[in-house]
Amino acid sequence: MLCVKRKPYADGLTSCAVHRQNTSRTGRKGRVEVTEGENRMRSLAIGLMVLGAALAAAGALVWLAWRFHIPLGRLPGDFHWQGKGWSVAIPLATCIILSLLLTLLLNLFARR
Repeated sequence: MLCVKRKPYADGLTSCAVHRQNTSRTGRKGRVEVTEGENRMRSLAIGLMVLGAALAAAGALVWLAWRFHIPLGRLPGDFHWQGKGWSVAIPLATCIILSLLLTLLLNLFARR
């Protein structure tokens, strides 16, 4: 949004008068006040959508690894103990490989 004029309020928040479509029943265009709280909520919503997309992508990668029989969690160096009614898994080698892959990918994207 393009901020036309900022006005401070008594509680320390500011508002931004912007030109956008008014959603009132009259249907007339006009100025609508957008507070900093609304801007914060918008940035929170965008952050949650990005986080949800990242979780969906991670889930798709795990599903693809399972689908194509990539042995994540069953590599040499992944420890697994079982007893009667309990089991403990420490996927050390898998964590190291995933950490290296993510470091390489993030460095490639961060340098652009």
